[in-house]
Amino acid sequence: MGSCILQQEFDSAAFGIPFYRVQRVDAAGLASALSELAGSDPFIVDAKVPAEDLASTRTLMELGFRRVCTQIELVHPVGPHGDERGQAEISDRFDLPEETLRAHARNFQNDRFNLDPRLPRQGIQELYYRWIRNSLGGRKRVVHRGTGFCTFAEGETEVRLDLLSVLDSGAGIGKDLIVTLVGHCRSRGKRPIAVVTECENPRAWQLYQRTGFALHRFLSVFHYVARCDSL
Repeated sequence: MGSCILQQEFDSAAFGIPFYRVQRVDAAGLASALSELAGSDPFIVDAKVPAEDLASTRTLMELGFRRVCTQIELVHPVGPHGDERGQAEISDRFDLPEETLRAHARNFQNDRFNLDPRLPRQGIQELYYRWIRNSLGGRKRVVHRGTGFCTFAEGETEVRLDLLSVLDSGAGIGKDLIVTLVGHCRSRGKRPIAVVTECENPRAWQLYQRTGFALHRFLSVFHYVARCDSL
């Protein structure tokens, strides 16, 4: 299949079927890769391109990919000054009971997986359960308050906010998690914080905007779903 698509082992294990990601949008290469995959077994391929890249969008749609949603990337500049201080804690891991982990997995509803009705629901929840469990178990750092959390990774030039989930909606916990993370980044050298969420999830991106994030770019997300109807 060359370098156009690459199988994602984590996603494949969660869905129980092969899951691939487009690495490079090349019409001939992708057509060849999809032809190799064609057969009796179900599979999923996802792709993400800048929303303004109309040539790649056309190529993907001509090959049978369906646009699932538009994602928005936002960036918080952090800066040297800030009056708000968060009250959440930051840890290298955060242990939660099994039933709470499952509840958080179900809490994701307006994401790119759940927005595609062709994907198996059980596979989506298993994906988020494993993602949350691994992230809280030491794969990411965690800001937490009560049972709410956001996970993040600190790079050399920026901090990437990964997952944010709050079960007690309306209690101000989501805002406190972000304010705490911003204060942490400010104290560690003012690295900007980047996050990606779906435009179809206004509660998420409005929360980020209220806490100082600004629009950076839009991304179009596509899925090619083969024979998953019975799963």
